[in-house]
Amino acid sequence: MTRFFAAIVAAALLAACDGGGGAASGARPPSPALYEIAGPTGATEGWLFGTIHSLPDEIQWRTDALDGVIQEARVLVVEVANLGSGDEIGASFNRLAQGSQSSHLRERIEPADRAALARLIEQSDTDERQFYHLDTWAAALALARSYGVGDPENGVDRAMLEEFSDRPVIELEGAVHQFTLFDRLPEAEQRDLLAAVVADSRTGKTQALARLEAWRAGDMAAMERETRQGLLADEELRKVLLVDRNLAWANRIDELVPSQPPMLVAVGAAHLPGEDGLVALLERRGYTVTRIQ
Repeated sequence: MTRFFAAIVAAALLAACDGGGGAASGARPPSPALYEIAGPTGATEGWLFGTIHSLPDEIQWRTDALDGVIQEARVLVVEVANLGSGDEIGASFNRLAQGSQSSHLRERIEPADRAALARLIEQSDTDERQFYHLDTWAAALALARSYGVGDPENGVDRAMLEEFSDRPVIELEGAVHQFTLFDRLPEAEQRDLLAAVVADSRTGKTQALARLEAWRAGDMAAMERETRQGLLADEELRKVLLVDRNLAWANRIDELVPSQPPMLVAVGAAHLPGEDGLVALLERRGYTVTRIQ
């Protein structure tokens, strides 16, 4: 049971908007998206880096440009700052994830999808009874982890936190807030989330590999397309899990700029592209955001 709930916690922290989780060939040099943020005077206020929350072992993603920014930045801004506090995060998860449900998971999905759900549960090395009292959102995210081969321990966010262990770190949301976003979804939307996870499992690791390659290459056009596929194709889920969060983050970054020295904002790469992404939102607030990698 401990292993099972650890997988759920790791999955939930992906916030449903992660960029991948497969295994990349590494044939081309890495170039994950990195932007400079300049104010009205042209002075550099900070940088924006698109991360990935889960990676396989031995994936090369560091570059000279990124290393230079890490050295120059004096503050790190991330989604969740206490990724190493597993017990604290697990306790928060348990408090939110077990509550309103007392039904078999198969009863929360359309009959036509039940066979695929059964296969996914078997693939996840769990038993359906473990989901009986678990909220639908938590069950969905736990199952989503079973068709990725990345490890959250290798996540870029964790690497950034280690690099800034001697410098200030500012949190945009925190784990509890991320869990709460899912927990507050109406049950109908939670079931849409479960259905999307089951549908995505049909392409599973193949699609995860493509997403990871797009992230590593800095292909933001491909990343933007990902924000309209899978569970994010559902407009209600997309609004809650991506659009509204981006707006809140852009407002927070704008508030931080006057009081903080040059800062590195490192968040999931799916939050950067498109008209609802952080790049466009910061530009609308008067910043010049320039791709430097």
